[in-house]
Amino acid sequence: HQKQSVDHSTSKAERGSFDIKSRAWIIRHQKQSVDHSTSKVEKILQPLSADITHRVGMTAASSSSSKKVVKSFISAHVSDEKRRDPEFDEQLNARVLVLEKTRTGCKPWKRVSVKKRCSLTSRQKRRLGIGHFPKSEQRYDLFVPLHKLWCQYMQDVMQISPNSKPATLEPKVLKADYHGCIMTVARSKCPSYVGMTGIVVQETQATFKLVTQRDCVKVVPKAGSIFSFEVKGFQFNLYGSQLCCRASERSAKKFKTKPTVDL
Repeated sequence: HQKQSVDHSTSKAERGSFDIKSRAWIIRHQKQSVDHSTSKVEKILQPLSADITHRVGMTAASSSSSKKVVKSFISAHVSDEKRRDPEFDEQLNARVLVLEKTRTGCKPWKRVSVKKRCSLTSRQKRRLGIGHFPKSEQRYDLFVPLHKLWCQYMQDVMQISPNSKPATLEPKVLKADYHGCIMTVARSKCPSYVGMTGIVVQETQATFKLVTQRDCVKVVPKAGSIFSFEVKGFQFNLYGSQLCCRASERSAKKFKTKPTVDL
């Protein structure tokens, strides 16, 4: 047992000496690599030879200072008339001179300007009372002149004649303004809206506001309703589910044929 312990201790000592030798070899190798790299850097940073400085047009003494190098380079490659110009000294001292040609293919970066909101917000409209009709103004006879103006407007827009065909009038009807139109709810998912008739006083994205002959304002949703109105003997039906957009957006919208569930 004592012999085994002695052998074990000697093997540990041998291993420790081997570790010390390996560490010493690593340190020596790292030192050699550092010395090799420093010698490379010293070779790169050596001053220019007299032959090269003579060919470039610089003196050997000017290579020690960057300012002297630049001045000697300019004196060798810039004409005397250009150096006498006082603007040349100002440009040389105040501006950065680009020695290489810049890339012309890439476009300069432009700052994207954020458009300011010109229209009123919904909160501001509620505070100002826009779209709110007081009870004293909810009278059918007050909006009859508006309906007459709308009839003249539709006559000018649609150019209705006895030979007009409905197929040519329908695209114009979709993009027309309905404020002042006498509109009737022909069909609706809600039975209480069916048969309601009135003058359109306001159109929103999802509703029509009608003033009825009973002098009250009714809000009818577009979705799930079919509206009908008449212009110069032509009767048109509007499917409200396909008109769920603002009046200003509808004038520029391209309508596509969509299947509609019969009500």
